[in-house]
Amino acid sequence: MKTYLSFKRIKLYFLLWLANLPMPGHGIRPWFVRLAGVNILDPKHTFIGKDVKYDGVHPELITIESGVRITGGTTILTHYIDPATGAFRNGEVRI
Repeated sequence: MKTYLSFKRIKLYFLLWLANLPMPGHGIRPWFVRLAGVNILDPKHTFIGKDVKYDGVHPELITIESGVRITGGTTILTHYIDPATGAFRNGEVRI
């Protein structure tokens, strides 16, 4: 099996890396996260702290609504491995 990073995946990781640089948590950081594929309904009224990690497999399944404050160091995942079956599962995360 051949493994490689597509341009889309590289762009996603680059934008999420940019979002963790020192910058205001209101407006600017949510804007970068939104460009990476996370659904942020109102970036102007959303606060995202530094070092928040997002699912790189399915960022489009994450929805952050207006007025949400996410503290630094939070991890948001949309996938997991079911311990009962060993199957890979994913689902929507709405904050």
